[in-house]
Amino acid sequence: MTPEDLFGLFQSGFLVYLAALTGGYLALNVISIFSLRQYFDERMNEGFPGAFTGYEPQISIIVPAYNEAATITNSIRSLLQLNYSESLVSG
Repeated sequence: MTPEDLFGLFQSGFLVYLAALTGGYLALNVISIFSLRQYFDERMNEGFPGAFTGYEPQISIIVPAYNEAATITNSIRSLLQLNYSESLVSG
């Protein structure tokens, strides 16, 4: 075996090693993408209150929304997160 053959064999082995390493990293990235999507889907609604029991007092909220296209989403989300205790709600 000549030195050129050894060098060619080394290059081929190194290329196979790098291809396997890159394939492994690609597989880990694909797995992490699906895992992160599942993680965020499960935790998307954690900050919101649980299901209503039916004993909560009914309230009405009037929101002025004329020319509010830029901020209406944040306003509605913050209103949905309100949590008044029964002592504060006049009935």
